[in-house]
Amino acid sequence: MPDMDEPPGESEYGWLGPVFLGLGAAVLLVGGIVAGVAIAMVAVGGDDTVTASGAPPTVARAATATPKPATATPRATAAPSATPAPSVTPTVSATPTNTPAATPSQPPSPTPTPTAAPTQAPAATPTPVPPAPTTAPALALARTSFSLPGDATPNGGGFIGPFRGDRRTLVITATDGATVGYAYFFSYSGDAFDAAGDTLYPNLRVLLNDANSTATGAITISAGEFATGMSRSGSIGRLDFTLTITGGSTAELNGQTYIAGNSVGAALSVSLR
Repeated sequence: MPDMDEPPGESEYGWLGPVFLGLGAAVLLVGGIVAGVAIAMVAVGGDDTVTASGAPPTVARAATATPKPATATPRATAAPSATPAPSVTPTVSATPTNTPAATPSQPPSPTPTPTAAPTQAPAATPTPVPPAPTTAPALALARTSFSLPGDATPNGGGFIGPFRGDRRTLVITATDGATVGYAYFFSYSGDAFDAAGDTLYPNLRVLLNDANSTATGAITISAGEFATGMSRSGSIGRLDFTLTITGGSTAELNGQTYIAGNSVGAALSVSLR
């Protein structure tokens, strides 16, 4: 039923007319756009495009609706209450979690390869070296010059060293007291004669010996060559001897020259070879 307060001829829904008119205009506008697109498509496809009946398609013009102006003045209505926009709940951003910094990976330490201890060759057994032979101290004579017969020792018919007789034997020693050799003063060969309280000898012989052996040697002087100052030499073993006549005389018997034994004196020098 119409409201008694409304002006005559106006409906409660009179405001819907303009709305419908607007919607119709929008539909027409959309239809025009669609038609234009279709025409463009036909133009792109060529003028030969025809319908099934052979006639080109007819594009219908959309009718333009003329909106009827509203004559009635709508009753003032309460302005629609604005729908409050839904409150936006602020999104709480999550507190960023500090990602622990990546620990740089260390390359694995190479496992040391155990090194075998060097094997030591067994020490060579030293070959025993015989001790160097001890060098004997150089031999030295205690005396090298002697006077005969004074420095010699009387044998008295017995042995001194290798010599035995009624005359004298000279003992030759080293500096350490060891005996080195002997000299017997004197002997002879041949026949001797006693005359006028003396003994006449056809020759005289000084016998020599090296204490390292039993071998003997001799220095011989004949009565015919006997003279004061003369010398003769001889050697045996390690020793050299030089006999020098320092005194003596000769005598004639039965046409032969002899050495008068009691008058003979001599000097004897001894040295090592």
